[in-house]
Formats: sequence, C-alpha cells, structure tokens
Amino acid sequence: MDLGPTILDLVGLQHPSEYQGVSLSPLMRGEPFDHPPVYAEQTYTQGNPYVRPERNLLRETKKYMVITQDGFKLIYYRNSYCFELFNLKNDPKEERNLYDHLPDKASEMRELVGR
Repeated sequence: MDLGPTILDLVGLQHPSEYQGVSLSPLMRGEPFDHPPVYAEQTYTQGNPYVRPERNLLRETKKYMVITQDGFKLIYYRNSYCFELFNLKNDPKEERNLYDHLPDKASEMRELVGR
C-alpha cells in the first residue's frame, strides 16, 4: 500500500488523499522514519462439513489486527471478543500470546485497533 505514494513522491507528485499508504522515500534517503501502524481486517467463512449449511452457527468469523512500528501485533476476534498480543521481533511464528502478561501494551494496542 506504500508503493504508490512512494513512487509518486520520488517523481515529485503528491499522492491522492484517499491513498492509505505513505511514502517510504525518507527511508531511501537515510532519514528518520516512523511508519504508522498497519491495520488489517479478515472475514472468512467456515462450516462443519457434517452439518447442513443452514444449521451451521457462527459461520462467518471476523478478526481485526494492528501491527505497530515496534513489532507488536494485536489480533481482536470480534465473534468471541478475545485478543491475542504478539511480539513479532521475538516471536515471529506467533506462538506465545502476551496479552495477559503485558497489560499496558495490550491496552495501548486495543486503543489502536479500536480506531
């Protein structure tokens, strides 16, 4: 999502305001740069193959995610109202949920995902 704004910036043009990305050209020039958090939403449908489709409960699952510059990722599962927090720098495979162990970071990330 940052490719378009970066290319336009490099050729001296403003990117349209509806673009969600940011120009990465400061990184290319070796300037300090803090990327804004990255947000994602995923909706998927799953069903039990042994149950008729009209009898499946909660077939659609929604989850929202945010990843910050410091490498933390929060996942919010809307259907079950539960959270997972991972430090992607130390745990790139997302095997250790830190949500209950880092309450201050979890609170900060919940506020971001709520935006």
